Amino acid sequence: MKKGIKIAGIAIGSLLAVIVLAGILIPVIFNEQIKEKVVSVLNDKVNARISFEDYGLSLFRAFPDASFALNDLCICGTDRFERDTLMAVKSMRLVFNLMSLFGDKGYEIKALALEKPLVNALVLGDGTANWDIMKESPETVVEDTVASVPATVTEEATEATPSKPFRMQLRKFSINDGRVTYTDKESDMSAAVSDLDLVLSGNMTGMRTGLDLNLGAKGVDFTMGSTSYLTEASVGFRAGVDAMLDSMKFELKDNTLSINAIELSLSGTVAMPADDIMLDVVFSTPETSFKSLLSMV
Repeated sequence: MKKGIKIAGIAIGSLLAVIVLAGILIPVIFNEQIKEKVVSVLNDKVNARISFEDYGLSLFRAFPDASFALNDLCICGTDRFERDTLMAVKSMRLVFNLMSLFGDKGYEIKALALEKPLVNALVLGDGTANWDIMKESPETVVEDTVASVPATVTEEATEATPSKPFRMQLRKFSINDGRVTYTDKESDMSAAVSDLDLVLSGNMTGMRTGLDLNLGAKGVDFTMGSTSYLTEASVGFRAGVDAMLDSMKFELKDNTLSINAIELSLSGTVAMPADDIMLDVVFSTPETSFKSLLSMV
C-alpha cells in the first residue's frame, strides 16, 4: 500500500514538473512562431499598418489556455488616412486556445482585454470612414469574378491562397481607461469619451445568449452643428442583454443608464439587420429631482 502511494506521488510530482517545465520552455521555444502567427492574422485581415513594440506569452496566467500580450500596439491608416492613427493601445491581451495556432481549424480567441486604448474614428465629407479597413474575404472575391474567370482558373486561385478561419470564441471583452473620439464631417457631428471602462461578458459564440454589460465613462462630450449637448458629462450603463446574434437583435433586460445625477431605465430592442440601426427603446425615470436635472446644465 505504501509502495503504491509512493509510486503515485512520484508520478504526480513528475507530471507537475513536466507541466511547469513546459510552461517555462514553450514560451521561449515558440515565441517567434506565435508572434508571426498573430501578426500574420492581423495583417491578412485589414488594410492598415499594424506595429507593436514588444510582446509576451504566458501559459500560467490563463491556464489551460495561453495568454498573449501586445504592448504599444498601433493601427495606422493608409491611402486617404495615411497620417491618421485609427487606434493605439498600451497593451492588448488575448486569451486563446494554444493548440489552435498549430492546427488547421482556425485560431480560437476566447478573451480580449485592452489597456488604455485610444480610438480615433473619422468620417470624411463624402461618407468614407477610416475604420472600414477589413479586407474582402477570398469567398467574396471568387463570387465577384466567377462570371468572367474560367472555373479551372478559379479553383487553382482558391487552392493557391487558402484562408485559415479566425474563430472568436469570446467569453469576455474588457476596456480599461480608454479614450474615444468621433468626428463625422458629413453630418457635422463630433463626440469624445475619456476614462472609459467596459466589461462585456457572456457566451458570445451561440446564436442566442445572455450578456452582461457594465460601462462607465467620464468627460463625455457631444456636439452637433454649433450646439453642445453634453460637456464633460459622467455616463454609466449597466445592463443585461438577451442577444440574438444570428439576427443581430438585442433585447434590453434589467438596466440602469446614468448621465451625471440623472438615472434612466430602458426597455425595448435594438436591431442591426444590415448597415442601419433600428431602435425600439422606451426611457423611464424611476426618480428625478430638481438637483439631478440641474446636473445636466
